[in-house]
Parts: sequence; C-alpha cells; structure tokens
Amino acid sequence: MVYLNSFICQLNSLTREKFSYESKRDKYYENDLYTVVWNGEIYNYNELNNQAITLGLSELDATIEQIIIFLFTKRGVKLFSHLRGKFTILVWDKRNEILYGVRDRFGIESLFYVEELDQFYVSNFKSYLESRVNTNSNIELHALQHYFTFQYVPDPLTLMDGCFKLRAGHYFIKKINEPLQQFAYFTPKITSLASSREQKIKSIQETLYECVSERVPKDEKIGAFLSGGIDSTLITSIAHELNPDIKTFTIAFTEQDYSELSIAEKTVEALGLEHKKIIITPERYVRSLLAMIYYLEEPLADPSAVPLYIGCQEAKQEVDILLSGEGADELFGGYEIYREHNSLKVFKYLPRSLRRPMLDLANYLPEGMRGKSFLYRGLTPLEKRYVGNAKIFDENEKRLLLNNYCPKGTTEKWLEKYFERVSTNHPMEKMQYIDWHTWLPGNILFKASRLSRAAQLCIRLPFVDKKIYDIASGLTVDEKIANNTTKVTLREAAKGIVPDHILFEKKRGFPVPLRKWLRDELYIWANRNISDAKTTEYISKDYALKLLNEHVTGKYDHSRKLWAIIIFNLWYEIFVEETNLFEETWHISVN
Repeated sequence: MVYLNSFICQLNSLTREKFSYESKRDKYYENDLYTVVWNGEIYNYNELNNQAITLGLSELDATIEQIIIFLFTKRGVKLFSHLRGKFTILVWDKRNEILYGVRDRFGIESLFYVEELDQFYVSNFKSYLESRVNTNSNIELHALQHYFTFQYVPDPLTLMDGCFKLRAGHYFIKKINEPLQQFAYFTPKITSLASSREQKIKSIQETLYECVSERVPKDEKIGAFLSGGIDSTLITSIAHELNPDIKTFTIAFTEQDYSELSIAEKTVEALGLEHKKIIITPERYVRSLLAMIYYLEEPLADPSAVPLYIGCQEAKQEVDILLSGEGADELFGGYEIYREHNSLKVFKYLPRSLRRPMLDLANYLPEGMRGKSFLYRGLTPLEKRYVGNAKIFDENEKRLLLNNYCPKGTTEKWLEKYFERVSTNHPMEKMQYIDWHTWLPGNILFKASRLSRAAQLCIRLPFVDKKIYDIASGLTVDEKIANNTTKVTLREAAKGIVPDHILFEKKRGFPVPLRKWLRDELYIWANRNISDAKTTEYISKDYALKLLNEHVTGKYDHSRKLWAIIIFNLWYEIFVEETNLFEETWHISVN
C-alpha cells in the first residue's frame, strides 16, 4: 500500500503540478527518467536481479527500486506479472508525463484514487478523508448496500462517493488530460493440472518450504499466529525447522466454547515451541474497537478483526515479523460450506411443480426455525444466494434497514459477472471463485495487512503466493473436498510435517462470543451505540433497535447484523462526523 498519511500523488492539468511526494516510510527512488514510489515486499528479488543483469543492468548490488525502474524501461507494464509479493507501486514517467500504478495480484496491499475533471489523486483512504479532496463527497449508497451484505465494501468501491480502490491484480495508466485506463495483469482461474496426486502433494510441500523460507529471515525476531487448525500449524512447523527461535501466539476467549487454546497448546508441546496465549475479555474487546476502526480506515464488520488487532499489538512487543496462515482455505478448499452440494443433492429429485410452493413455505417460516435455511438453499440457485463466506443482510432486510435502498444495486447483480465466468463449473468451484474475488481481498487479506501495520508489525502470508496458487488452482474438486473433510490434498501434504493430532481437525474459523456478549455484557453499550447514532440519514434506528430487542430476548440471533450496524455507526462518527471518540474509548464500561 502507499502508506498511511505519508503520500499523495497529484496530477493536475491546470497547475501542471505533476508529482508531489512526502514520505518517511514509503520506498522512493528516482533517476533522470523515472520516479518510483512503492510499499510492500518483493520476494523474488534474486530472480528479478538476474533478469536485469541479463538485460544489461550495470549496477552492482542494485536495490529493488533500481531493478524495478530498469526492468520497467525494458518491459513496461509487462514487468508487473513478474513480481511476486505484496505491494503497490507507482511509476512516474517524467519524459512522457504518465503515471503507472499497480496492486499485487491477490490484493494484500491497497491503493486508492480519485479522478476529477482536471485532477487525479492517488492516496490512502484516510488521506482522502482527511484532506476532503472532493468537498461534496457523500456516502456511496451502492457501496453501503454491499457493505451490509458482505460485512465489507467490495473492490473497487469505497464508502465515499468518487473514491475508488484499484482492483487486485490490476494496474492503471494515467496520462495528462486523459481518463484513467485500467488493465488486469492477473485474473484467478480454475484450471486442471496434468499431474498425479502424489506429484501435487510433493509440489505443495516443496513450494511451501520455499515460500516460508523466503519469509523467514535468520537475523530478525520472528513469530507466528498458532490456532488449532492445520493452516497455521503447517506454516509454524516449517518455520520452526528453519528458525528454532520462532515464538508463537494464540488468541483465546474466557468462554471455553470459543477457544482453540487446548489444541494449540498440544501442538506447542509436540514441537517444543515458545508460546504466549492472549486472552480476550468483553471489556478488552470493546476498549480496542475504536482504535481498530481508525487503523482499518474502511468499515469491516468481521468480529474476528478485533482479536486480530489485539493479537498483533501483543506480538509486536516480542517480534518484528509475524507469519500467518491466511489464504489456505480459499486456495485449497477449506470452508465447510464448500461441501454444501452434498447435503443438497436430495433436491435434484424434487419435482419442479413442488419447488415454488416449498420455497414459499421456506420464506414463510420464522427466521431461525430448523429447516428454513436448508429449504431455502436447496430450492434457490447458487447464483441467487451465495455471496461468500459471510452474508449479513439479504435484500429484503436491507430494504427495512436502509433509508436510501436502491433496488437496482443488489448484490446478486454485483456478482453476476463472476458467476458467468464459472457458469459450467462445479458448485464448490463457483463458491471458491466468488471468494477469490471478494472474501479473500475484501476481508481476509485486508484485515491482516491493515491491523498488522497498525502495530508496526510485518505480517507475511506464505500461502498467498503465485507459486502456491499455481498448484492449488489446478486441484480437482475431489482433491479439495472428499471423505467428509476439506483441504484433502493440503492435509496429505502436511503429513510428517505437523503433529498427527492436527491433521484432521475440523475448521472452526475464529468464533467470537458476540452472540452471548450482546445479550449480556455488551447490551447496554450496544443499545447506546444504536440509540445515539448519527447515521439516521442512512440507517433506520427503529429497525436496528428492533433487531437488538429480538436478540436480547433470545428470539433470534442477530449478532452479526447488529455488529455490522454498530461498526458502521462508529466508522461514520470517526471519519465522517470527525468526532473524537478515543477519549471515551478508554473509559468505556461493559455490564
């Protein structure tokens, strides 16, 4: 990402102020022809350096910035597809007055832009909000609708009208007095590898060792998040072989039903790891909330983001680099919902004449009633109901919640282009493809990148790598989900590397006791948040309070819906109303 408040690039055809730069942390280099500003990490430096030398680079011990500029002079935008890592890069061509910008292929880092009639700005989102580049900026209503479906705003939208995010795997070209042009240099695809399962398993093992090795320096303090799942355990086990001094961190809650600590501690004992447990209470959770929202910059209603923020803050006290297992579920088929088609096979035998009446029955059944969800999923095409791993409000609910609901801005319409590309694929692959384009960059990678940076901690994600993707995207459905389990081939690749007890642990996700807390310890706080909210232009306060009352009485579990409302309320006060809520945060009480 082009970092926090440190950088604004402005192209202005009237003042001819082409390039302005001020930074203490971004990486900057220029010669007579080009200026490059970038942020992130490139993992294939040696490969790029060898290519540059072959093409005539004369500098000894060239920096990555020098190599980027040199290769750009030789290859132009074709260079971008040769980069492996997490990054955003801006290249200013001084002679031709052209600005190029690129975002890494999976979207770990983020780059925002605003294009007006005579000006073009590249910035981070917070800089845009604080500078108020567009003084008439308002909430983008379609983006808001999508937020209340996904629990985040999908690329390229942001909540502010006129401000956009460059898509993952894309680059732009901006010329003076010409509109922005955008191009994809990488588009995820589901392919088929012509190799045996044994070869694929071996490739996964060898590539994972390579990717972890690239991210584990021997001369820096390194740690890893360790849960009870196979992803983090596999990364930790390999890293421990490479660097025995690695420290591990496990986040847990006081509520035992929401903790994987016992499994993680069993792994720690088996591998002989240095370990720290981070226990989160309701009070600590809420006290960290506003700072987390501030550093995220964009609203994210994933309850696990707060523990991640706390975990990063704790880890930073002991390490500088943190490994984590993000990306494995999306690439190798790790979500239980990917196995949904097996349980829905019975609906294939249902006569068409009964489908509509049974769907009407499902819609009539009370929310939360046993069987309602099963009937709805079995009788509704995947393309009309699957939005990714988190669906918060459906369209009917958003009509009640949002005061400016637009019927033309449905999430189904938004996802249509993605479903069309995999129209003939297996249902599991359709889900996976949707998640690659939405859930992975919009939620998983977004929170990992932003919240680690908030702690001034460098997070590294070995699974999120082009080389891992090349293998995972070629796995068949049966090589991902089979025998009542998920991540089949990855589990086989992990044999002999991770402790045996972890091999067939079911995915638990990162459950947060939000359902319980909003009925007990956090009820008064949540009620105050909704009642005092300044978002009535957008949110129906009466409907939000109705959801809270139904939740507190135990009639329904509305915890995720309530959390989406609460997060938006707080984000709006911090970034739109510019209310200083931090003083209150440190004295907030829970009951």
